[in-house]
Amino acid sequence: MKITRTEEGTYTRTSVLDINEDFVEAINSNFKNALVGEVNFTPLTLKEFWDIIKDSDNAPRAKEEYPVNLRFFHGNMKLGSYIRCEINEFFEEISSESEERPEVWYDEFES
Repeated sequence: MKITRTEEGTYTRTSVLDINEDFVEAINSNFKNALVGEVNFTPLTLKEFWDIIKDSDNAPRAKEEYPVNLRFFHGNMKLGSYIRCEINEFFEEISSESEERPEVWYDEFES
């Protein structure tokens, strides 16, 4: 499974992020570290993660809310929103080599 992000502006750049068990484990670990208090969080499986990425409006776990403390947010956050933030951060790291910022970007999902 992979996400291909195409960024367009004064340039066009394509980046690919492979989604596998190790990646989902890292997301689960980051999320557990962001949780505030004693919260019962069941780690996401690869399938649950992929369902959230592809269709967060209909994915069963996307709307689960948890109290988190992040560098940019403190309060209750939906699991789907957290995952989208993490994906965007990974792509930002990939594209940080360039100082140019895209005007628009879109993602394609490949199972």
